[in-house]
Amino acid sequence: MSPDRRHALKTTSLLAVLVAQGVIGWPEAQAAEARAGFGADTLDGALAALGSRPATSEQVQLTALDVVEDGSVAPVRVVSLLPGTTEIHLLVEKNPVPLSASFRFPAGSVPDIQVRVKMAESSRVVAVVRADGKLYMASKQTAVTVGSCGG
Repeated sequence: MSPDRRHALKTTSLLAVLVAQGVIGWPEAQAAEARAGFGADTLDGALAALGSRPATSEQVQLTALDVVEDGSVAPVRVVSLLPGTTEIHLLVEKNPVPLSASFRFPAGSVPDIQVRVKMAESSRVVAVVRADGKLYMASKQTAVTVGSCGG
């Protein structure tokens, strides 16, 4: 048995056990495509799928480079200083699918993420945070010299 197949079987088995024992619920185990917003093809559509229009907040700290040489690996960090943060969503305005990532945080977690996203072209990167049932956001313009996303 190849190491890749063995790893896939172990991971799938572990996920099945965690769901069966109730450690994680079925919604948390589903693929990202099934979650709201990933089907939207515009920034406004993705924001509408997430809920209401977010208010700008300095308590949402978005760190991204001003210029990214390779759009396939654009580093982004989001930190929420808002109490009661339960979700962080990362959107790239001009991507074919703007919603790039979504994260859920259980109570007591530190809402701090660092990821690399694909950017099709120079665009505004938007972080949306859900805290105490309300949406807040921060955004930053990032220039891309070599795009990704099949463009």
